[in-house]
Amino acid sequence: KKQPVGAAPVSATAPSGILPVFVFDTTRIYGSEVRSELGCQKCGPRRAQFVLEAVADLRANLERRGSGLIVAVGKPEVERESMD
Repeated sequence: KKQPVGAAPVSATAPSGILPVFVFDTTRIYGSEVRSELGCQKCGPRRAQFVLEAVADLRANLERRGSGLIVAVGKPEVERESMD
């Protein structure tokens, strides 16, 4: 199994047996060459910073509640399979 970015063992972070996952999808938004229909970059520096801060805040809130958040980068379907 591949260990996702910042992941901890599920048993250590998810007392209910459910552990939330967030994948930065490089095929749709977060890849450096992904463009909109108008040719603009889909995820510029400001949007990337906003999303990074939002995910960090989500992780912190979940950890305060006794849970956690697995964060991965790549294709969601590939990342999901690697977590089995």
